[in-house]
Amino acid sequence: MSRKTARIGLALIVLVFLAVVALFAQPEGDDYVIWRPIAGAAAYRIQIRNQDGEIVTDQRVADPWHRVVAGYGSYEVRVAPLNAAGEVAVWSRWRPLRVIQVREPGLDTSGGPVVVARTGGRQQIAVRGTNFLPATRVRIENERDQIPVTGTRASEDGRQLVIEADLSNAPVGNYDLVVENPYERRRVERNFIVVRSGESAGTHFNDSLDEYRRYIASLDRCGPYASPDPIVSNCHPGFATLNLRDPDGRNLYYFLKLEARNVYDRQRGYDYFSEHCAPAFRPARELIGQRLEQNPRDYTPRERERMRGMLDQMANCRAPHSH
Repeated sequence: MSRKTARIGLALIVLVFLAVVALFAQPEGDDYVIWRPIAGAAAYRIQIRNQDGEIVTDQRVADPWHRVVAGYGSYEVRVAPLNAAGEVAVWSRWRPLRVIQVREPGLDTSGGPVVVARTGGRQQIAVRGTNFLPATRVRIENERDQIPVTGTRASEDGRQLVIEADLSNAPVGNYDLVVENPYERRRVERNFIVVRSGESAGTHFNDSLDEYRRYIASLDRCGPYASPDPIVSNCHPGFATLNLRDPDGRNLYYFLKLEARNVYDRQRGYDYFSEHCAPAFRPARELIGQRLEQNPRDYTPRERERMRGMLDQMANCRAPHSH
């Protein structure tokens, strides 16, 4: 077999889910590294090394998978097809391999339900929690309907899960979010997804204050006032025309008003987030809560009253439910 043929189709799954029999009562033999079979390979050789570079597995296998027997931790793995004489044709590159314990996923419900708009087509829904994995699966359903989930993407630290769902035909109403890891480690949050008609709440409404500020810092800017790109429709050398048609742009625009030095700008922000309170825009809520807690004397009694009024409105404003 040629070196070129050996390279084609060799793709390792670099994340292995290791279940502890005593904890999860799983039968032995469920934990594998799997790769695509290579035409003409008589067998394969697999090597796994630990972080010290020590080879902990070096075996010849007949099939394009291998059961992993290793402690939790980070490793590297490589695979080679063998020819009829049992010789290595070509090694794959060393790839990262994590052996982890599968745990029940957790969901951060502190921001209330996730509200999405039935605007047609696919949408991305970001939820936060713990123990999300590339193999995490999701259902969005209630007693009558199920929303098609077309994909999921977990962050590296396992604390965010982006769900791609097709809302084209989703009836307005409340839905349960079912998040499941391998070996039936499952979390169900009732009425956590709210589908409503009309416009989306925006992509970042459930970001923490720190996350949203990092997002703002990452944006390209335009014009003499360094306006961030999401609120700019046209950039000119001396000025920029604004685009506030979409919710992300409006949320960003009025959040920047909250951070302005001018009290009248801040009051516009208080008015906007008091009115657009379902769902509550978390970065704005955390910003004002932080100011009232840490620096209340920096603001007049009247402005503090406006801030408290905004927080009260956000706390008591409810997303619409189905009828």
